[in-house]
Formats: sequence, C-alpha cells, structure tokens
Amino acid sequence: MGSTNLIENVELLGEAGAPGLLLGRKAGGRFAAQVGASRRPSGGRFAISVRPETVNIAGAGPVEEPGGEGRPNRLVGVIRARTCLGPAIRYRVAVADGVEVLADQPNREGVPWEVGGPVVWWEPPDALVVAER
Repeated sequence: MGSTNLIENVELLGEAGAPGLLLGRKAGGRFAAQVGASRRPSGGRFAISVRPETVNIAGAGPVEEPGGEGRPNRLVGVIRARTCLGPAIRYRVAVADGVEVLADQPNREGVPWEVGGPVVWWEPPDALVVAER
C-alpha cells in the first residue's frame, strides 16, 4: 500500500469553474481537488489523500514568490525531518494547524533541503484523492 498524506477536516468552499474541481481550506492553505461525481463529498468537510512521491517541494524565501499566495494546493512549511530511502529522500514538513505532510524527492547530487529550512509543498489537483469524512 505504501504511505500517504491524509489531510482531514478540509472545509468545503465550493466548486471552481472547471467541472469536478472542488475548493477547500485547511492548514493555512487552499486546496483544489479534481474529483469524479462518485467521489463528491455530501457534507461540508472532506479529507484529501496525497501520495508522498507525487508531491513537489521547493525552497521558500522569507516571503513566497509574488503571485504565489492564495494559489491552491500550496502550503508553506518547515522541514522537520529528512530520511534517506535510497533512490529518494523523504521530507516531513510541518505546515499550519499542526498538520505534517511527507514529500519523497529524488536523491540527486547536490545539497538536499535542510532540516529547519522553509519550503513550499505543492501538488497538482488531479493527484489529490478526495474522501468524505
């Protein structure tokens, strides 16, 4: 089965312009998740599941890049742990509201993200799986 990031208690904000694109809010960020009709939550809250290997992280300066604030599926956080998994490095990132998320990144040459450093964690809408809670 493997690992997943389960972000629970996401507040449903409504639908975006595209069919099946739900908007939600949690952990100091907004989420846009592509869902089919059979996965549409009926209540006001839902959960999002994201596989660590599909997550992207990038360095975050003192202020996120211009225009980045408010974009969906982007959380600014701090790296709390780093674990080598052989071909990948797993980062545990603390974001707002006590939520921690995992990101598996390729183990490439160069300096990996440092523990304690700020990063931006993001995910494309079609990679999020929505589950009703």
